[in-house]
Amino acid sequence: GGGVQVSPLAMAMIAAQVDSGLWRAPSLVTSPPDPPSTVRAALSDQLLSALRSLMRTSVQSGAARQADLGGLPIYGQPGQAPLRRGLQAAWFAGYRGDVAFAVLQLDRSPRGSAVPLAAAFLRRLPPSVLGS
Repeated sequence: GGGVQVSPLAMAMIAAQVDSGLWRAPSLVTSPPDPPSTVRAALSDQLLSALRSLMRTSVQSGAARQADLGGLPIYGQPGQAPLRRGLQAAWFAGYRGDVAFAVLQLDRSPRGSAVPLAAAFLRRLPPSVLGS
């Protein structure tokens, strides 16, 4: 609510910043890899610790439990927002290993969740992509 607008890419970038503590410009996964970008805007250790704890708790025992797949821990936060014409936007943004992600699902149900979609995405990632 409140008229806040954000893209799935921006949410994935926020999740990546919580993971590393630093803002990084987005990059495409290409071959050969893109050159590294400049790192800026570090968050305080106290803020990072609080955000990481909240995101992990959401997956371990909160609204994102369906994304707790075992193996490397998953950190994330789901949310919902009403759109026009009866549509609902459900999103889940997070990170696992070296991969930050955001998924968006549009549905007519106010009880929709993007968490199962995120879990399906994470199940299909090869271990080599996750790094850590």
